[in-house]
Amino acid sequence: MRLLKAIVSAARPPLTVAELEGDAVFLHALGCQCHACAGIGGLKLKQVVHSGPVAAERIGRFHKLFGLAVIVVHRMLKASVPAGEYLMLSEPAFSAFGDFFGLEPEWRTVDLDGIGEQPMVVYYADQLASLQTEMDRLEGASVRPTPFQVLRWRLSLRVRVWLDAIM
Repeated sequence: MRLLKAIVSAARPPLTVAELEGDAVFLHALGCQCHACAGIGGLKLKQVVHSGPVAAERIGRFHKLFGLAVIVVHRMLKASVPAGEYLMLSEPAFSAFGDFFGLEPEWRTVDLDGIGEQPMVVYYADQLASLQTEMDRLEGASVRPTPFQVLRWRLSLRVRVWLDAIM
């Protein structure tokens, strides 16, 4: 904990603290023209969602979450899924969402290192593409969001509600 606080307080421009991720501090710099940053538009999005109890502590301007639920999310990110772009929800998160836009998920059993096998649901990019039809109904939009952008927005609203409930 003290190490995380020290790293956050030591960050200086051009580096900016973006997020605390587990036991790591995610720093970024704006305006970078390196090969990796130039190709960011081609990245595939993998999203994982889990619901469970956490403990929270404030570190600088961040609320850091601790507990088994946080570990589960990090292990979900390492799970083997045969696709480059998908949404994976743990069984507790899937149950909390209920009907997920009428889409039928693929149920998988995922071995989370040190935790054991856990049921998960996966939605693949091609399934989520059907959400584009719903977005096409929006009038007056000059640029249509991708299904993953829609999903990210909807998930962020749910996450904010959950975070407000635990804070």
